[in-house]
Amino acid sequence: MTQRASLRPNSWLLPPSSSRKVARRENPQLRRRPLPEPPVHPPPRPHRRRWILAATAILLVGVYCVYRAVLRARVEAEYAKIRSEGFPVTGEELDAWYAMPEGENAANVYLQAFSKLDTKLEEDSPDYKLIPHFGYGEFPLAGDPISTEMIQAIDKFLKKNSEVMELLQNAAKFHGCRYPANLKVGLTVELPHLVMIRKTGQLMDLAVLSNVFKGNDDEAIHRLTDLVALARSLEQEPILLSQLVRIAVTEFVVDGAERIFSNGRLDDSRIQKLTEVFTQDETSEMFVRSLAGERCQVTILTQKALDIGAIFGPNANLGEWTLAAGYRLTGLMDLDQFEYASRMSELIRAARQSTHRERLKAAKGFGSRLPDVPSYCFLTRLILPALDGAILSDTRHACRLHLVQVAGAIERYRLAKGTVPADLSDLLPEFMPVVPEDPFTDPPAPPRYVRRTKGYVVYSVGENGVDDGGDKEDQKDVTFEVAR
Repeated sequence: MTQRASLRPNSWLLPPSSSRKVARRENPQLRRRPLPEPPVHPPPRPHRRRWILAATAILLVGVYCVYRAVLRARVEAEYAKIRSEGFPVTGEELDAWYAMPEGENAANVYLQAFSKLDTKLEEDSPDYKLIPHFGYGEFPLAGDPISTEMIQAIDKFLKKNSEVMELLQNAAKFHGCRYPANLKVGLTVELPHLVMIRKTGQLMDLAVLSNVFKGNDDEAIHRLTDLVALARSLEQEPILLSQLVRIAVTEFVVDGAERIFSNGRLDDSRIQKLTEVFTQDETSEMFVRSLAGERCQVTILTQKALDIGAIFGPNANLGEWTLAAGYRLTGLMDLDQFEYASRMSELIRAARQSTHRERLKAAKGFGSRLPDVPSYCFLTRLILPALDGAILSDTRHACRLHLVQVAGAIERYRLAKGTVPADLSDLLPEFMPVVPEDPFTDPPAPPRYVRRTKGYVVYSVGENGVDDGGDKEDQKDVTFEVAR
């Protein structure tokens, strides 16, 4: 007891915790042992840190290379598929695809005619107010007369271009045509002949008008034939703009046929000769070629993604250069190329359908999927919506050509029976083997046919699918009107 008291004297007077503290101070044996010092690790060696950073960089570069290789492989696989279908991918392939004709090249004669074309008119001259296309003159409506002053002004205008008319007649004898165009450069290709073709087509339209109202029906039909040959000189040119110009020039031919049917004095042989001009094969590859060429041109542009002049022009700034470089280095170019090429292949498959109805249906399906294009494919999103209506334009044009053939059968019926038919079914089979369908109707139906006080109109309901009565002014319906 005495020993315990000596260890903790007066501990009974202190609280338990205080007594322990006092005991530890007086007796070293009761003090807590100090905690061991934490181990001291040596600082990391500098060379080890560098190895870690190098390994990380190598890993990232490897992942990037694999990523780019996979993207590029997808693009090349799509290009191989395009080539297997017989379509070009590079500028050299596109230029070779637009081949020179085996015989005489009609383009040489056409270019000679273009060089001699004179369409200038003084704005203060009386002829400027009378001549259509090149002045303020307006074409008469179907069945309406034309003023003597307008005929004289047109004849004067045609006379100074008489050499052009002769050259066009000579060029129409050749079947092959290849205009000088360097398609290797892609979208920057220069096509000056397109402007001249359109102007020459307008000149020929005036020649048809003059001959119709002077009673020279044979000459008018010859001029229409030359005009068709001018339009078909662009058949093999694999550029979408070229095909749109071809359609525009052919529309001059359709307008001329309206005037001949309304104001001419035609017999059965002339009518058949005129309608033969508008015979068109449903499986024509003209429009398909233009879409394939358009796809190739955009491909050439994306392949030149670091060629700033090809994208932004010669005065590109640093920001534009950085944008083009980032577009390629991040792989967005490959993603955009694949998306555009695959979408265009879908559109081309739609254009290759056997009938215009099937083409139009496939094109509508293509248009409905345009919003699904990823937002990072900005080039695809920029270009494809402009192509959505291309097949629609081609369908409207082909529909109007079919209407000319129906009108020709009606005129032959009129010559044989003394009156126009009550219904288009009356034309079968003597005057027409089958009435073409209206590609815009669902279910399929023949074109509308309405007899009027003076003549008749055959028309399609157009892309809205609504029968607007064949009104030519609002251009909703696709019409062909004969007023006689």
